[in-house]
Order: sequence, then C-alpha cells, then structure tokens
Amino acid sequence: MNNNRENTQGKAIEKRIDGAISLILLLAVVALGLVAALINVWARNDANEKALENAYEKSFFNVSNSMNELETKLNKLKITNSDSQRMILANDVWRTAAMIEDNLAQLPIDHYAIANTSKFVNQMGDYIYSLNRKLQKGGTYSEEDIQKLDSLSEHCAKINQGIQKLSQKIISDYRIIDNINLSKLRGGKQDPKNLLGAGLYEINQESTDYPEMIYDGPFSDALSKKEYKALAGLKEISYKQGIDYISKTLKDTADIKYQGKASGDLAAYEYITTTKDGLTRYIQLSAQGGLPISISGGNAAGKPELDEEQAIISAKKWAKTLINQDMEGVWISVLGDTAFINLAPVVNDIVYYPDLIKVKISLTDGSLLGWEANSYLQNHINREITPPSISQEQALQKISPRLKVHSIRLALIPKDWGEEVLTYEFYASYGDNLYIVYINAESGDEENILMVINTPDRGRMLI
Repeated sequence: MNNNRENTQGKAIEKRIDGAISLILLLAVVALGLVAALINVWARNDANEKALENAYEKSFFNVSNSMNELETKLNKLKITNSDSQRMILANDVWRTAAMIEDNLAQLPIDHYAIANTSKFVNQMGDYIYSLNRKLQKGGTYSEEDIQKLDSLSEHCAKINQGIQKLSQKIISDYRIIDNINLSKLRGGKQDPKNLLGAGLYEINQESTDYPEMIYDGPFSDALSKKEYKALAGLKEISYKQGIDYISKTLKDTADIKYQGKASGDLAAYEYITTTKDGLTRYIQLSAQGGLPISISGGNAAGKPELDEEQAIISAKKWAKTLINQDMEGVWISVLGDTAFINLAPVVNDIVYYPDLIKVKISLTDGSLLGWEANSYLQNHINREITPPSISQEQALQKISPRLKVHSIRLALIPKDWGEEVLTYEFYASYGDNLYIVYINAESGDEENILMVINTPDRGRMLI
C-alpha cells in the first residue's frame, strides 16, 4: 500500500516537473521570439533614424556650403566691371540663393528660427535677378546698386560666419535627430539643448538689419517700405478677435496659442494652432483689418486624390473663405502630393498679377498647407484700367514668328520698380519648350518673357 502511494506521488512529482520544464521551454521560446522581434524593430528604427539623420545633415551642410559660395560670388559681383560677367555671376547668385532656401526648409526647426534669414536670402536672390533684368534691357549698375551690393555682401558674410561656426559644432560628434524635442517644436518653443535650432535662431537675429531691396521675383511688387493698400480704411482688431477669426475660418482648428504682436512695416498678430488631426499651423494676421498674411505648417499625408483642376478649385474656396475674394488660378505647380497655386483677381477678363496670393494645397484632401498674401495686401485696390492702344493682332506681330501661340489674354503686371503696366499675355511654345510672353498693350514693347521648366525636385518653375 505504501509502495503504491509512493509510486503515485512520484509520478505526480514527475508530471509537475515535466510541466514546469515545458512551461520554461515555452517561455524561453516566447522570450527568444520577443527578443528577435525587438531586435528587428530596433534595427528598422535604427536604419530609419540613420536615414533621417543623413537627410538632416545633408540639408544643413548644403546650406553651409552654399552660404560659402554665396559670399564668394557676391564679393566677385561687387567688384567686376564687365556686364557679361555681372550677368553670369548674378545667375549663379540667384541659383545659390534658391538652393539655400530649399535646404533651410528641410531642417527640423521652428519656422520662426529662420524666418529673417530665409527672407533675406529670398529677397537678396530676387534683387540680384532684377539687376540682371536691368542689364538685359541695356542698362547698367547705378552707384546705388553698387552700394547695395556692398551692404548685401557684408551682411551675407556675417550670416555665413555664424553658419560656419555652427557647422563646426554640428560636425563634432553631434546627431541632429537625438536633440529634437518634438513637443517643444510643435509648440513653437525654442529648445536650448537643440544646438541646430538655437544656433540658427541666433544667426536669424543677424538677418533683421539689411538694406531695403526693391524686387521679389516675377510678378510680385516692390519690396521697399510702402502702404498696404488692401487694408486702407479697415479698423484694427484685438488679438482675441484674431482667435475668433481663426476658429471661424479654419474650422478644423482644435487649439490656438497667441504668440505676440510683430511690428515692422505691417503690424501682425502671430499664432500657433493645432488641428484636430494634430497638424501645427503658424498664422500671421494683420492687426489692421485682421486679414491673413501668412499661414504655414505641415505637409500632405496620404495618396494624392485631387487633380490640378480640383486643387485650384480648393485654393479658390480658401481665398473666398479667408478674405472673401473671388480669384482665379493663374499658375500651378505640382510636386508629389502637394500643389503650389498662384491666385489672382480677374476683372473684366484682365488678370491682376500684382495682387497675387500663393497657396499650398494638399492633393490628398484639399486642405490648406500654406498661404502667402503679402503682394495682395500691398497692392489690391479697385483700379481704372485704360483700354489697350494696340489690338491682339498688332501685339501678335511683336513676338517671335518661331513661337506657336496657344492662348492670349490681357494681364496687368508689375515692373521691376513698382510700376504696373497692361500687357497682352501670350502662352506659346517652340519645340518642346513653353514660354509666356508679355507685350505692352500701349507701346507694343516686349515687357517680359518667361520660360516654363519642369524640375524633379521643385515642380514647374518660371525663369
């Protein structure tokens, strides 16, 4: 009897031991699986981080190298006395400035950390472009132009000095991605531990005092200090009224933080908002009239669903919503899942290019990703236009017979020095190239000719 009991107990103990061993083996297998999965996830994350870090570093060092080139080319431009060399160097400066702009936009930093630097580079490049236009028309540099080049060169050197110092710090065992505080970045706050953002913010302060420039690219009016005609007679709003305006017009807004009032040519209230989907927007409203100067933030996320026509319709709806203005799409460039659209009023079949608004639209859902209305706020008024002195047929005789004309319309365009002139706008082609030619509707002079180019990284451009 006792032997049977002992045998039974022994078998029970053996079963418990076998069960424990099986459980241990099972847990070991599960643990090994989890470890393998974690290693796999870690490896993928590590690879993604390395790719992102490489992209950030490439953008920053492209800025660094391009700033060196920009300073060198400006130094050459200010001392050359040959118009042919001036044109070559000016083209190089303009392209280098565009490259700096592109790469600054790729960096993971607060938008306001580079606002002044970006503005300086953009306006400087376009001012140099305007000098080239003067040479192309048979003019030459004035003494004022030379003095302005001296000032631009000196200011560029200051910015470049800061960039090169920061470059030395970044290159010394510093990983950009390890020092990004996303919550602070989304909240619009500077992180003192973020060497890149804090460094560029400090350099940005150097970009607030540079000479006035009087050109901002094709079909944007003068940049010298001037009144904002669209705001004439409008009352000043409070920043709280600005919050109400944002809530009413941008209905996907979940949270609004007031950042302060910016002074300058145009006093503005600045806000950082968050949408219900977590998108951060930076918004500037004019204190006078409460109209949106700029809106930026975020990129399209998802598969493109809209074509160009639908994107333009969406941009027009945003213009109607934000400023109660009927506008037409006069230019579109598509890059991936994003459309960049220029809107302008069209009155009595005349396109008013001085009143341009630039809009960035998501092709995923038509949402607003960007808005820039400085030209519109500066120039928009009710105009009385003198009818053309020459006919379409007469204007057609003024353009090259090599061109095949596809469309003609009247267009009011800004000239380099702030004037406005009524022209015939011809969309035409020669071979595989598309051109836009502007013939003065009074004198018949060729005012401007633009060439449309397609680039893999910037979409359709005009040069």
